[in-house]
Amino acid sequence: MNITKRSAVLKGFQEFISTIQDQTDYTDEKGIKRTLELTIGQLKVLIFIMQRGETSGSEIATAFGMSKPTVSRIIALLSEDVMTRKQLPLGYVKIVEDITSEDGEVVKRVFLTDKGKALVTSVVSYTYGVSQ
Repeated sequence: MNITKRSAVLKGFQEFISTIQDQTDYTDEKGIKRTLELTIGQLKVLIFIMQRGETSGSEIATAFGMSKPTVSRIIALLSEDVMTRKQLPLGYVKIVEDITSEDGEVVKRVFLTDKGKALVTSVVSYTYGVSQ
């Protein structure tokens, strides 16, 4: 890779990181500005949801060989409703309960929010641009 191409890739990567930081910056209850960090696992789940349009925690767990509790935790952290002790809701996914089985079992379906779609689109666009 020549110097010009390498510089372009690095600049694109810096812009990509800035985009993610801009989307995850928030001010906590004490007025301190913070940036949330996304893990590779969370990004994989977001991309999977975008590819499917909608999915369930079980489908994600099967696809990635993760435990259901791990997937539940990832989805909760990415959701627009769940707030943890250390983190505000990220708002990248929406969780909708759906009764689909004959025995009345509740299945939670997961969708990307507009914010989630924007983030995943920027990740995919960046990755696609680098690979060319």
